[in-house]
Amino acid sequence: LSENASNLSVSPVLAAKNLGFYFDHRLCMEDQINHISQICYLNLRNLKRIGSRLSHDLKVQLVHAHILSVIDYCNSSYSVVTEKYMKKLQKIQNNAVRFIFKLNGKKKWTSISP
Repeated sequence: LSENASNLSVSPVLAAKNLGFYFDHRLCMEDQINHISQICYLNLRNLKRIGSRLSHDLKVQLVHAHILSVIDYCNSSYSVVTEKYMKKLQKIQNNAVRFIFKLNGKKKWTSISP
């Protein structure tokens, strides 16, 4: 299906990005959550590389700036997200807390969920 208006061709797509937010054709936020996860885990991996040289307060600031701000962007639209994707976002936050409080390695299985 393709519509022509003034010699412009418009074709349907499975996902579209607008203002940094991904909308998929079912509006289930799958593409948005997957994109957020990818960005946050990349940022978290980079923070872990330098984490041993950072103070606790600086770690908190960096997590706010590079992890939580990405999750919080357009978070009001997450009200329709399924439990599966909410758990995915919760895992990102839990990993950020583990980074801040140095809960890596053997303590990885320590519960930090509310």
